[in-house]
Amino acid sequence: MGFFVYQLQSDVNQAQSVEKRRSNRFVIRTQANQVISFEHYQNKDSQMIRRRVNGSGHQPMLLEVASFQVSESKEAYDLAVVFINKEAYHTCIPKNKVNQDTSLLTP
Repeated sequence: MGFFVYQLQSDVNQAQSVEKRRSNRFVIRTQANQVISFEHYQNKDSQMIRRRVNGSGHQPMLLEVASFQVSESKEAYDLAVVFINKEAYHTCIPKNKVNQDTSLLTP
């Protein structure tokens, strides 16, 4: 879980904008005009959260993920992960911290 949070934080720190798309997809547009998405993906063999850059390829970030939910309030984005073994994690990204080089997330 630590690497996922680190990568997400690193991408958010470079963000020009951040948005929720659907309930299981989080999208970051960087200052370099890249579109980075974190989304729940499953096929017949696996369930994961994957990271994609500009809609191509994918980098598995977390494996054996039963669900990934993104919700949005006025102040923040909330991300919740539940693994197949029922372990659950939550992190929050304050909207006013986007594009600031500060520590945003805790596992």
